[in-house]
Amino acid sequence: MIKRILLFCMLGTTLCYAREYLYLEVTGTDSTYRTWQVETYERGYKVSVDDPRCFQIYILDSCFQTLAWERNNKDEATVIKGELKDHQMILKGTFQNNMYEAAYPTGNYPWFQKYAFSLKGFIASPEKKKEFVVLRYANLEPFTLQIVKEKDETIAMNHVDVLCCRAKLSVTGWKSRFYSVKFWFRKSDGLFVRFEGVNGPPGTPTTTIELIEEREGLFGSIQSM
Repeated sequence: MIKRILLFCMLGTTLCYAREYLYLEVTGTDSTYRTWQVETYERGYKVSVDDPRCFQIYILDSCFQTLAWERNNKDEATVIKGELKDHQMILKGTFQNNMYEAAYPTGNYPWFQKYAFSLKGFIASPEKKKEFVVLRYANLEPFTLQIVKEKDETIAMNHVDVLCCRAKLSVTGWKSRFYSVKFWFRKSDGLFVRFEGVNGPPGTPTTTIELIEEREGLFGSIQSM
């Protein structure tokens, strides 16, 4: 909370009506809380994500494709801004304390940088499989992911049974046979509610991410973009 207040003071805020989602990430004995703030923005959405490591803002169109993205991580001396222009992801800023500028084509894929949210449209559609492009946070290079719907199932969330779509996320091509993770999305609105998988080399503990709280109302909205 202190971090958020300081960011508001530095970047400037206005009040907005939004929905906030609180997620808990657990890997072994380590745990981290992340907050998503989602508000309508022009003809799409603005998603602000705050966690102990960095702050990010995503501007999405009505189909949940990324139009603009900002990542601010002071610990790694990174402030990067990206925008979608003429089917290219245009990046400018500072990456790991070095000036950075690059342009990557998206090809025939949508850019879903915040794919846990951007897949809402896919969950609501009759499609069984979706491919999309993202940028690796570690090196800002693009790669393609695919998600496949597996089945509908009911899971317990905060002592309430919730009907979800379970899906498998992996890279595309032959490497998909060796690595994949699981996502659960709420059937009623396509919201991401659970993740389960390994984020690291063999021997890394399994990571789980779960939605633990959601609310709506007036919140401070950072206007740095």
